[in-house]
Amino acid sequence: IPWLLILEMISKEKMPLSHMIQKYREKYPVSGEINLKVSNSKTIIDSIKEYYLDDALGVDETDGVGMEFEKWRFNIRASNTEPLIRLNVESYNNESLMNEKTRELVDRINNLD
Repeated sequence: IPWLLILEMISKEKMPLSHMIQKYREKYPVSGEINLKVSNSKTIIDSIKEYYLDDALGVDETDGVGMEFEKWRFNIRASNTEPLIRLNVESYNNESLMNEKTRELVDRINNLD
């Protein structure tokens, strides 16, 4: 069914799917998944959660720890197969903020390890 909805959207918009996706990528910049080698993922994830908790609008622990803020959000989780932490950062219509928060989180994770 999702593909039928996508096909319907392409038909209505009269533009290639790549152009429609680009509009969303500009509106919601993402870091892509960043893999960081660590020695103790649980301790690091707990420390990151504690550090950002007071400013978070919401926390989701379905898959690692996802935290949402007014203008950005992130998800951090341990790999199930490697000694890695996987990090994803998104912002709302602000690529420089996404880059800033990505660097901030990567630096914080590296300093905790």
